[in-house]
Amino acid sequence: MQAQRPPGLTVFVAAFFAFCLFQNARAKAQDAEESLRQHIQTELNAGRVASALELARLAVGQYPKSAGLYLLLGMIEFQQGASEQARRDLRQSIELDATVPKGYYELGLVDFQSGHLRDAAQSLETYLRVEPRDAEGALLLGRVYQRLSRIDLARQQFQTAASLAPQEYFPHFYLGRIEEREGDFSASLEQLKQAIQINPRLYDPYWLAGEAELGAGDADGAEQFFAAATKLEPGGYQAHEGMGRVFLARGWTEKAAGELALALRENPAASSIHCALGEAYEKMGRAVDAQIEFHACVQLNAPRSALSGGAQ
Repeated sequence: MQAQRPPGLTVFVAAFFAFCLFQNARAKAQDAEESLRQHIQTELNAGRVASALELARLAVGQYPKSAGLYLLLGMIEFQQGASEQARRDLRQSIELDATVPKGYYELGLVDFQSGHLRDAAQSLETYLRVEPRDAEGALLLGRVYQRLSRIDLARQQFQTAASLAPQEYFPHFYLGRIEEREGDFSASLEQLKQAIQINPRLYDPYWLAGEAELGAGDADGAEQFFAAATKLEPGGYQAHEGMGRVFLARGWTEKAAGELALALRENPAASSIHCALGEAYEKMGRAVDAQIEFHACVQLNAPRSALSGGAQ
């Protein structure tokens, strides 16, 4: 007679067998999901973004509980300019798995680019609590704070980014810009010089360094930076305007008028150029031309409601 298997053992074997089947099915599902993700990434890498987007949409339909696929879908939608859909799907990714830091970073980036600045700050603050040594995250949060006019917080984030990645251009550039606007020309110049040293082929830090030198009263230093800027970008109105103001400070009114006229040709809506050109013309004795420029300056600076007679 065959010995009977104890009832408890039978239950255990059945449960163990069911568990093995479940684990096997789960592994196969994860493999299939990963295969889909890799296929989508291959399409992206090949520049076939529309195909990647369609695959990602099908993938989340097949795996609606996959935080990773929703994250990928949101990132692709953002690349395609569909910011609201991207925000929705990135939020869904975070709801499915709030422990993945990248979801918060990507959501913060989308919110920043689409103007949802307070939401962007919240997402990026969460991200940086988990990834405090990510220079890119600190830089992006600094830009968000700058847009929100929270200058001290922006400065802190840019300083953090510069400390974490001292050879990166943008932390130094944004720090230089903040300090120049805040009137700390020495600190601005220090940061802008570092930005120039890291990437000497970019226009903006040169003319901003010229502004810092001019603000500090060093016309010679300002002229050197403005001249370097115009070599990189001959049509850059900021450098021509700055050079014009350098020449005005030296009393070289004809040369100043020439530079300011070049700046005005590139940006006729800049009131500061009209004002400086009016000053140059006035010193040259060209009263009518000066009056025209001063009038343009006033008109451009006037509130829209005043120009329209207060109409709402």
